Amino acid sequence: MMEKHAGLILPEPQISLKTLFEGALHPAWAWHFLTSSTISFPDIGPADQRSLDVLPEMFDGTISWEDLAWIRRIWDGPIALKGVTTVGQASQAVDHGLDAVIVSNHGGRQLDRLPATIDVLAEIVDAVGDRTEVLVDSGFRRGSDITTALALGAKAVLLGRAHLYGLAAAGEAGVRHCVDILSRELRMTMQLCAATSIAELDRSLVQRDSGAPAAHT
Repeated sequence: MMEKHAGLILPEPQISLKTLFEGALHPAWAWHFLTSSTISFPDIGPADQRSLDVLPEMFDGTISWEDLAWIRRIWDGPIALKGVTTVGQASQAVDHGLDAVIVSNHGGRQLDRLPATIDVLAEIVDAVGDRTEVLVDSGFRRGSDITTALALGAKAVLLGRAHLYGLAAAGEAGVRHCVDILSRELRMTMQLCAATSIAELDRSLVQRDSGAPAAHT
């Protein structure tokens, strides 16, 4: 696993005098702490838990489109399906009455060689964008990335890792700072594209690589 190869390990809990004092002041928390199992993950946890036999337990391979139909019957609120990377999947989601699809490869963590979401976004928008909302995530780090996705037809761009970095660095203030940075970059990119509103972003602003070799002089 990538994490293990990089040397990532779970820290051992350190029980200090301060910890004991805080535990005495908060007996319910102390009891929960002492009676709960330690945090672990199949890829970096103890050897007896770091097995491919454990990983399948984290996923349910029996889930099907019929399960989405069942969720639709018992829930009348909006439902979005995340993990869509093909037109076929998006069309099936719409046929099952879902309100939105999220074009996502889960940050590229789950399966090698999945397409980049920005490469399949436009065709999914063309196929179902008039019948459902199309959102996108996976790998968006800059305001210019967000601008590109909106220009290709995404209703919204979902962000996760940037917020986690900000949270880890400075708590709530760090998250707000990350949002401010992305907002400024988005506005600056729009200004450079002469777009005064999100509605003015369209595909004419996006230059796609034809794959042809560059000319040499």
